[in-house]
Amino acid sequence: MNNLGILLEEIGKAAEAERVYRQALRLQPKSVEVNSNLGVALAALGRYEEAIQCYRESIRLNPSSPLAHSNLGNALRAQGKLESAAASLREALRLRPEYAEAHNNLGIVLVQQGNIAEGLSCYAEALRLRADYPDAHLNRALAMLAEGDFIRGWPEYEWRWKGRNRVPRSYSVPRWDGSPLAGRTILLYWEQGLGDSLQFVRYAEVLAKQGPRFCLIARSRSRTCSNPRRE
Repeated sequence: MNNLGILLEEIGKAAEAERVYRQALRLQPKSVEVNSNLGVALAALGRYEEAIQCYRESIRLNPSSPLAHSNLGNALRAQGKLESAAASLREALRLRPEYAEAHNNLGIVLVQQGNIAEGLSCYAEALRLRADYPDAHLNRALAMLAEGDFIRGWPEYEWRWKGRNRVPRSYSVPRWDGSPLAGRTILLYWEQGLGDSLQFVRYAEVLAKQGPRFCLIARSRSRTCSNPRRE
């Protein structure tokens, strides 16, 4: 049942996963893993207070569980309780110093607290432990861009396509490689929300000076990113 719940949650059926995890807990109420995984499903449903209760129960059952401490930190961060979130994540790292996900999650909290330099150090450590970790690359890119470090930030931002459930749109035309555009046609399409579209469509003027014909696709959508872990 625990494994079924994990599969359901991973395909976006968090409500069904919650029901399965609760069935599993009726059979084995002292399972650290199931309590923590139920918390992940509840967090996916936006029920953070209930998720926190599950993570705290996991910690009560096994105070040495870095997973439960890390997930608790994520839920506390979602509630805006950044100091408590940082404390939980630091405890996860005390228990498992090589925990790449906890380094990444602590980096998020630190950046939100305004400590970007320390947050970048956490992302760097996460990537030292797991070089192909898309979320850490993406979060590092966002921190670099916030600091105006465009030279390093934009290439790093390309990692956004390598995360789970992040598939770029495909069109039956080649991707622009930066070569001259005079006499050619370029398709510009929306990628994220309306605010981002309005912010960056201004730079079409830079491309227009190269003389291409434009096709523009514009639409609004929202995106979310999470970093919980399961057993």
